[in-house]
Amino acid sequence: RFNLLPEVKPVEKEFDFVNFAMAMIPKKGYPDAIQSLAIVKKQYPQVRLNLVGGGSKEGKEALQGLVKELHLEENVVFTPFFERQEDLFQHLQKSRFAVLPCKLDSISGTIRQAMHYGLPVVCYKTEGTPKINTENDCVLIAENGDVEDLAKQMLKLMENEALAMELRNNAKVYATRWSDDEGNSNQMSRNFHAIVEHYYNGTPIPEELLCKESQ
Repeated sequence: RFNLLPEVKPVEKEFDFVNFAMAMIPKKGYPDAIQSLAIVKKQYPQVRLNLVGGGSKEGKEALQGLVKELHLEENVVFTPFFERQEDLFQHLQKSRFAVLPCKLDSISGTIRQAMHYGLPVVCYKTEGTPKINTENDCVLIAENGDVEDLAKQMLKLMENEALAMELRNNAKVYATRWSDDEGNSNQMSRNFHAIVEHYYNGTPIPEELLCKESQ
């Protein structure tokens, strides 16, 4: 649950964007993030992207080759994945924004994590991501697989601090509400299973699930 995520401390920013996942694989949008950065670099030559993740040696070498091909050696940093989740989340504070062009997930956990930790997000349109903006604009969404559109959305964050702040604030509200909804769903699931176990097997319902009379 996101309300149980570890707290982090503000740190000096070193990167403009971060893409993070357990593995640096195409479906998590790592090649797309690199290609879009090459477009952003035309307007912001000093832009920096932090790629965080594990994965195969061959996969990382392919990404490094793409970085070299696009002359982004001074703009892209590769960071190994962190064994401790709290170290990863603290490390994310070194970036101003998150570019998370996941291609297959409905709404990836990394998007929700970035939103929780105050990083304005650029992502791809998937089955679920438009739902994030149902009530308020919380993320910037590019057409899936369109690196030019992805770069366009990244540039919006680079050029408009007011927009970045609006997304940051809206995302925090969304992440908090989603966490509360998740907690309610988990509680309902626990209640249901406890009732089924009690009915069929006579298992006592845990004390913490029982209603208590008010004094």
